[in-house]
Amino acid sequence: MSNDLYRPPRVDRIPVGPVAGAAVLAVLIFLALPLTQLLSNLQKSDKLVRVADVNIPPPEAPPPEPPPPEEEEIEEEKPELEEEMKPLDISQLEAALNPGFGDALNMGQAVIGFGMTPDTIAQMEIFELKDLDNNPRRIFAARPIYPFQFKREGIEGWVRMIIIIDERGNVIDAKTQRASHKEFVKPAVDALLQWRFEPGTRNGKPVKVRRIQPIAFKLS
Repeated sequence: MSNDLYRPPRVDRIPVGPVAGAAVLAVLIFLALPLTQLLSNLQKSDKLVRVADVNIPPPEAPPPEPPPPEEEEIEEEKPELEEEMKPLDISQLEAALNPGFGDALNMGQAVIGFGMTPDTIAQMEIFELKDLDNNPRRIFAARPIYPFQFKREGIEGWVRMIIIIDERGNVIDAKTQRASHKEFVKPAVDALLQWRFEPGTRNGKPVKVRRIQPIAFKLS
């Protein structure tokens, strides 16, 4: 009987050297990955631009402009549309004739315009507005001619007249009580003598009436 025993096939031994080298290489590669990432981060950090919030103060506002100087308002007495006046006696009318034209205007006295004499007026029965049943009502008003020089220079003003309206509604007398400029007086008188009124009445009858009539000279 033969001694044939079962023997497993012979396996060649794996060389240890290459395996160990591969293992070392794998370890080195594993360790190299974090190192390459670290180097990459360092390079990026060199290129990193830091942005910081810097508070830049706003530019200073320019100083406010000084306010314009206040214009002084010059109050000028405006003539009233309707006004009762006290009757003027002969002495007052004569006193108005004695001073020069400009002096009389400055004193605020009545100045004879173009109309009746004081003696003629004194002989008339003339009523004031307060004595009437119905006041005169204007039905026609001529416009005064504006003085050429004043119109060119843009000068405005007014004249305050004392007028007498007769029983037919005609202006029979016009005198200047006050005026802003004496150059406005004659144009105002010339215009007023052309005005027409529905006459005032007393006890139902037309009568002569004295009243104050302002005339405004305006360019607008």
